[in-house]
Amino acid sequence: MIKEWSLDTTDRRPFHEEPSVSTRHYRDAWMYMQEGKEPLYLDDGRTMFLPAGSKKGLTVEELSAYIQAMDSCESFEQYAEQRFAVWVVKAGENGQMATCSCPVGMKQRVCKHAITVGVWKGTITIPDVAKHAVIGQKRKRGRPTATRPALVRQD
Repeated sequence: MIKEWSLDTTDRRPFHEEPSVSTRHYRDAWMYMQEGKEPLYLDDGRTMFLPAGSKKGLTVEELSAYIQAMDSCESFEQYAEQRFAVWVVKAGENGQMATCSCPVGMKQRVCKHAITVGVWKGTITIPDVAKHAVIGQKRKRGRPTATRPALVRQD
């Protein structure tokens, strides 16, 4: 019995350390890249800071103020305000996915910021399926309308 059990464990699938990336993640990254946000690199070349919200870029002064404010937060509200002002993205080593400090990146281990950094570094390519999404429009509320028979004009 023990011999059969030990042979059974050799046929198992290996544990995957890299998260799976869905088409939705690629589409979000493609839309994020179209916004034209500029990262600010740290001296090591692996750590970059991306602006959160509608800002297009960061200055060195804003980054130093962010780092000082993160070290000297006196209340949770102050910490939360600073924490969600800048996303810290660290590029992966040896072909691994980058890690991000945004809520989606912390929970799912993959986000639009990490994919964007991978595209900038040349380690990830966005599939054409994700690029053909309509940019600038969100899905309408409610259930999608049923398709009509072929060769009938839809309004």
